[in-house]
Parts: sequence; C-alpha cells; structure tokens
Amino acid sequence: MSITFYPYRKEGDCWDIARNSFDFPNLANGNAADVLDELGFGREAMWDADPVSIDLFEQACVLARAGFDGKPVAAVPDKVDRGNGPTIIHCGRREGRMNEYMEALLDMVRHGRAGGATHIGWG
Repeated sequence: MSITFYPYRKEGDCWDIARNSFDFPNLANGNAADVLDELGFGREAMWDADPVSIDLFEQACVLARAGFDGKPVAAVPDKVDRGNGPTIIHCGRREGRMNEYMEALLDMVRHGRAGGATHIGWG
C-alpha cells in the first residue's frame, strides 16, 4: 500500500484537489510514516488526518530539510521478519532518499499554490 500527498483547496464544505499537471508524491507506507514523523505530524496521522494549512506543511518540510544540515540522510537497511506466518520483507531506503522526499513535497507545495491550494492532505 502507499500514501499519496495532495494539495487541496476548500470549495464550500468540501475539499477539492488542486489539480494541475504535477504528479503527486506517492510513498510506500513505511516511507510515508517516516516522512510524517520527520515533519512532526506523526505516523499515527497517516490514514485519518484532516488537511493541514499549506503554510504549516511547507514550514515543516523546510525545518525537516534544515535538520539534515545539507547532508544526505543515512540509508535504512532492508529487514526480514520471519515469524510463524509468512516472511515479511521491509524494503529499506537508500542514502539521501529522505532528502529527495522533502524536495518532492516542497515542489508539490509550489505547484499546489499555483493551482490555488490552501492545504495539504494525504491518504
């Protein structure tokens, strides 16, 4: 499964995706959970959070990126869970990939604003 991040604008009582020609960032669940933790929203908000203001989301991305201190974020190794049931393989993440996620999210913010977005949501 995966989580996609979307720029939204409120139309009356409904949220509408601010569509344009931009591809929305789509991350595997584990990576999305790590990104949400890094942004300060927490992985528990992965499935049922309301959209947040685009300014707050952008600020969280900028602060997370600044915390990387201009260096690539360390790789996360693959992990294999062998239990009584099926074997589960958790794919890792190569060095610098978290940096790329933050840049993709900031690009989405810029494109979203151009499309009239006021909020960012995910699910």
